[in-house]
Amino acid sequence: VGCIWSLAWLAIIRDTPQDDPKISTEEKEYITKSISGRETNEVAHQPTPWRKILTSKPYWGTVCIHITDTWTTFITVAWVPTYIARVLQFNVKTAGFISSLPYGLNVLLLVVGGFVADFVLVRNWFSRTKLRKLFSFIAQIIPILSLIMLPSFRCNEWMSVVLLCTSYMFFSLNYPGYRSSMVDMAPKYGGIIFGFSNTIACCISLGAPQLVGVILGDGAASNWRVVFYSTASVSAAGLAVYLIFGTSEEQTWSRSKITSLSSLEIKEKNSINEESQKCIENVT
Repeated sequence: VGCIWSLAWLAIIRDTPQDDPKISTEEKEYITKSISGRETNEVAHQPTPWRKILTSKPYWGTVCIHITDTWTTFITVAWVPTYIARVLQFNVKTAGFISSLPYGLNVLLLVVGGFVADFVLVRNWFSRTKLRKLFSFIAQIIPILSLIMLPSFRCNEWMSVVLLCTSYMFFSLNYPGYRSSMVDMAPKYGGIIFGFSNTIACCISLGAPQLVGVILGDGAASNWRVVFYSTASVSAAGLAVYLIFGTSEEQTWSRSKITSLSSLEIKEKNSINEESQKCIENVT
C-alpha cells in the first residue's frame, strides 16, 4: 500500500502551483495570494535563508517542543502495549483493543481541534500566537499529568486505561498548535522548516524506545514510574521552551525582498507599452 501511495504521490504532486498543469490560472493566483499575502502573477524563486533560520530563536523554540513531542510519541507507541499486557495484565484481545483506542480518539480530537481553532481565529477571539500556544499547552499538559498519575493507578485497570488514552489522544491538538505556527512564522518556507525540524526530532527520538528498555530492566513497578516521570519531564521542558520563545508572527527572513508584479501593475505596464507602440507607429 505504501509503495502504491508513493507512486501516486510522485505522479500527481508538484513543487509549486506553477508547475501543476491541471489547475486553472485563477486557482494558481488564489494559492499564491494565500501563501504570500498578496496577489502575484509569478512567484519569485529565492534561496532559502538558512543562516537566518538557524539563528532564529522562535524557530528553535518550536523545534524544541517538536523534539519532545516526538520523543514522547515514540515511547508511547512502543511501550504502551507492553504496559497494558504485562502490568495491567489484560488478555491479548482486550489489550489489542485498548492499545488502539488512544489512536482512534486522537484522530477524532484532531478533526474537532482543527474546526475549533479555525472557529476561534475567524472571530479574532485570540491572537494567532496565543491560540497556537493555548492548543499546544492543552496538548502537552494533559498527557503530562496523565503520565504522572498513571503509576498511582496501577491496581485500577480501567482508570489506567483512561489515563493511557488521555496521555496520547490530546497530542493531536499540537497540529493546530505549534505545528501550525511553523507555517505562520514562515509561510514561504513552511514545508522546509517543518521538514528540517521533523528530521531532527525523529533522529533524536529514535533512541527513546531503546532507552526505555534499558531503564525498565526486569519491568519492576518502580522502573515504570521512572519511565513515566522522565517522559513527563521531557514534555514539560519542551512546552516551557515553546511558551517562552515560540511565536506565530511572520518572521522578517520569511518576507520576500524580491516581489513579482501584481495583476494591476502588469495591466498598467501593458497599457503603457501599447500607448508607446501607438506613438511609434504614428511617428513612422
